[in-house]
Amino acid sequence: MKKEKELLIKKFLFYDLHYGSSKLTMNLTSKSHLIGVRNGFCILDLRETRLYLRYAINFLKRLLTSRKKILFLGGPLGLEKEFGSLCLKKKHPWVETWSYGLLTNPGQSYGDKSFFKYGKPSLIFIFDLSLYEEAIKEALRLDIPIMAFVNTDESLEIVDYPIPANVKSMMGGRFTYNFFFYLFQLYQKN
Repeated sequence: MKKEKELLIKKFLFYDLHYGSSKLTMNLTSKSHLIGVRNGFCILDLRETRLYLRYAINFLKRLLTSRKKILFLGGPLGLEKEFGSLCLKKKHPWVETWSYGLLTNPGQSYGDKSFFKYGKPSLIFIFDLSLYEEAIKEALRLDIPIMAFVNTDESLEIVDYPIPANVKSMMGGRFTYNFFFYLFQLYQKN
């Protein structure tokens, strides 16, 4: 078990998930997830990331094995279109650009497809919290849980399943794409 934990932390280090934002832009809710500051940038405690990721995986596993739908907002940096294709293949709704009322107005369509053809999502996964403030408000009104990788300049309080990590880089994008690719492979049977 200890080797697994060490291996996961090495993987986090490889993907540079521990480098947070500037200390000047740090959100105070992330302070408890830091091991310190170096050269003016926050450094995330990857043991915390591992712990929160384990909670997230357990929740995602339950959703995927029971065939519940996850609404993905945005995508991994540099792999947005590929991730959209993966979501389509696995029958999870994916939205790159939010449209006001998408959740609270079920009659609204998105592009050429009805958004609710998948039914109400059981979870909303957001790749960049700052881009989807309206979506967060709608999800809160409908009591739909939110999961996100949360950097040190974002609030942990608006996310039901936060994962403290900086995935806003090409390496972080690869990590998140691979993370969901393998979760879908392991737990979602089509």
